[in-house]
Amino acid sequence: MSIIPYIFVLLGAVLWGTTGTAQTFLPENAHPFVISAGRSAVGGFSLLIAMILLKKIKFKSWPWKETIYAAICISLFQLLFFSSVKLTGVAIASVVAIGSAPVFSGLIEWLFFKLRPSKIWGISTAFALLGCIFLFMNKGEITINPVGVMYSLIAGIGFAIYTMSSKSLLQKEEAIPAVAMTFSLSAVFLLPFGFCMMLAGYRTGEM
Repeated sequence: MSIIPYIFVLLGAVLWGTTGTAQTFLPENAHPFVISAGRSAVGGFSLLIAMILLKKIKFKSWPWKETIYAAICISLFQLLFFSSVKLTGVAIASVVAIGSAPVFSGLIEWLFFKLRPSKIWGISTAFALLGCIFLFMNKGEITINPVGVMYSLIAGIGFAIYTMSSKSLLQKEEAIPAVAMTFSLSAVFLLPFGFCMMLAGYRTGEM
């Protein structure tokens, strides 16, 4: 059995876990709309151009319904997650969002699609929760913002729904073109709001 897919998942998780840290290097007044829009635009449009040149995308027959659902969910996830990072810090925001997403994914499938979670999901969820507990167990002082934690939890739900929407999309299209279209569409949704926030920042002298 090949371990390459598992390595890709691990590397993806590492990169996902660094998004909050990357935000800390941006100006403090950078709005989550601007961060989310920029992130989606750079990644999505770059992949989209490459996929179009390689003729991997057929716009007329593309499954737009699944793509729109996935794009909306990933847009909301980014907005809520980056807002949470601002309120409660990188560590807590990342732990809550990353730790809760697989849990919500299993629960949503169980409640709405009547797909009972597997034993592997139960074991993985238990380890994820245990890991979160260990991260919070330290001798230093931690300031937990309830609103920030709530944003992370809702972000986890959003990412769970995004994962399920993407699963449906990946049954019809290849992975890289699907990601390119999803994040490009997310950028289209977010860029107008990001532009408005940047304009407001310039008018008030904050940017």
